[in-house]
Amino acid sequence: MGYFIFLSVFIAYIVTALTKQKNCVKLILITSALPFTLLMPSFVVPIGGGVNPQAFLLLLIFFTIAFLNLTNAHGLLMTAKTFPFWTLFVLYSGASIVHGPSFFEGMVFFIKMAVPFMVTAALVNIIRKDEEKYQVEKSILLAGSILVLLGVFNFLTGGVFDSAVGRIKWGGTNVLVAPFMSPANFSFMLIVPALISFSRFLLTKRVLWFLLYVAFSASVFLAFTRISMAGLVLGSIVVFGLMKRSYVITFSTPFVSGIIVILSILYIPAVQKRMFFEGAKIDFSASNMQKLIDSVNTSGRTSLWQAAIDYFESTSQWYGAGAGSVDYWLAAHSKAAALHSEFLRLYLDLGILGLVCFILAVLELFFKPLLKLGIKNVPMNILRNIAVFIGIFSAYFMTLLTDNTLNYVTEFSVYSFSMMALIYVGSDPINNGSQTC
Repeated sequence: MGYFIFLSVFIAYIVTALTKQKNCVKLILITSALPFTLLMPSFVVPIGGGVNPQAFLLLLIFFTIAFLNLTNAHGLLMTAKTFPFWTLFVLYSGASIVHGPSFFEGMVFFIKMAVPFMVTAALVNIIRKDEEKYQVEKSILLAGSILVLLGVFNFLTGGVFDSAVGRIKWGGTNVLVAPFMSPANFSFMLIVPALISFSRFLLTKRVLWFLLYVAFSASVFLAFTRISMAGLVLGSIVVFGLMKRSYVITFSTPFVSGIIVILSILYIPAVQKRMFFEGAKIDFSASNMQKLIDSVNTSGRTSLWQAAIDYFESTSQWYGAGAGSVDYWLAAHSKAAALHSEFLRLYLDLGILGLVCFILAVLELFFKPLLKLGIKNVPMNILRNIAVFIGIFSAYFMTLLTDNTLNYVTEFSVYSFSMMALIYVGSDPINNGSQTC
């Protein structure tokens, strides 16, 4: 049954890629984040150490997006020239497979790095008209709505789908999460439709958009993942500040966010319980700072990070151990599924050179859109696209610190980079007074 479902999805991808590529893009955006494991919990593709349904879906998306880009090769090259540092980072990741311990893990790592760039290139070259941009956003909103509904059903039934196969880690707990997803990738994805809705509300003042923003935001908070909540708050303030041209608000956001975090820790018991070990006394005085740090509950992350640093100590600091090395080490020597710090993972896998390439690529993605804001009389539709992407990418960047965000390609990266692509495509229907929004 599992093979039949994936065969059907892949056929749908290929047929639309051959006949109407715009529909193919929409289909990918609607299906990318959906938990396919729900339909086939015991399905494993016998590749490498075994590939689960969500990973296999990523593989299908990779081949489909590759086909779309090959049919628009000139556009792919233009996108590569537009983002030279991101192109360099993807190529460096691919080359790093050569000296890694596992070709399979190296290829998986490379695909995860390449797909976001490939999605951007495909959308920039396929989406042309204003209405098509709006259809991209509607596809993302639909995917997010489906996840919320699955999460609500999962919560109300006490995780009935998860528990049916013995996976009850999140099912039945007091968090909102879709079946066979973690609170992290569930809430990360919902940041994107939340900020799309918020930007539409700021532009149109329509109550529907505000209600959608509230619904998606509530779902993020009910998943109760610290970094997601912080990312959504940061992203919302950035979107508001940029769209209102209030750069004081935008650039004071980190300070305001810091104050909100401290007040939440001091006065909200649920936050205290999530942030600190039970029974720990919270004291921000300088004399007790070390005690405060020791009492922070990192869910085992710091111990895992230290173990990884110790293991890879003898590898080259400049080149790293090779693409996929950390994942290979985790599979062989640790019970953890991920390192939960993408900067450390990139350093250990790709070395200083790879990490610097990545940081330059991220800065490139941030500053190219921001430079457009320096142009006088920037159309509101372009301003909104820039604000949404910068808001989303601010949250994306924040999650890299303590989570395995680069693994969430189908759940988060595909949507984040799709919104970046819209900055470089046409103009928005709203700017022309269209009622479609």
